[in-house]
Amino acid sequence: NADRFQVQRVMINIISNAITYGYKHSDIEINLNEDGNKIVFDVQNKSKFIPDEKLKDIFEKFKQTDNAKFRKTGIGLGLYLSKQIIDAHNGEIHAYSTKDETCTFGFSIPKNSAKVIANVS
Repeated sequence: NADRFQVQRVMINIISNAITYGYKHSDIEINLNEDGNKIVFDVQNKSKFIPDEKLKDIFEKFKQTDNAKFRKTGIGLGLYLSKQIIDAHNGEIHAYSTKDETCTFGFSIPKNSAKVIANVS
């Protein structure tokens, strides 16, 4: 049970970020799995290492990293809104970055969420 439009919005945003911030001509791996009573979506790419101090704030309003391949026109709301949508679905959003320059962004949501949103602004 989920607002398909909003969850799709999150998926597109995470994939778009992987394209924007990933190294040119590198692979992007997309995984969608069931893990017990939840659905897990992960996008992994090769991109500049993001230190833990920056990762902890990455889902805040108006936060952007400085490692885009080109000047991005966004204002830093994509991951913030994605977090709001996933939170409203009783889920968790996550981001990991390793020193070998592998970044993973994704989320998990319960298969049967009692709290589902209609709109996020």
